[in-house]
Amino acid sequence: MLHRRIYQFLMIYFIGFAALMLVKYSLNLSDYVIPSLSEIWVTCRRYFGLYLLAVLNTLSVAILGHVLSICMATVVGIIGRLTIWIGSFIRVAAYNIQAYPIVAVAPIIFILFY
Repeated sequence: MLHRRIYQFLMIYFIGFAALMLVKYSLNLSDYVIPSLSEIWVTCRRYFGLYLLAVLNTLSVAILGHVLSICMATVVGIIGRLTIWIGSFIRVAAYNIQAYPIVAVAPIIFILFY
């Protein structure tokens, strides 16, 4: 399933790239508008390592964020199941947060903690 999605993405990407090159060469556009294939290749070779490190950095931050959010959700879920006042407080807070869309809650959080 994953391989098929990757193939679909690559097919769409290269079809779009081919259409872009077709427009460039059929209209005889300047390299300032759409760079030539040789410039794209040189830029790819020059900056591939830098972009790869940036992608790996972003991926590692996203994975770390997922792991931390799972751990925090587990702790909040365990505390929410308690019968003492903190458990009922967390349950009420969770019910109230579910009632509002995150687009409405995010500015409030930003204003309160900025």
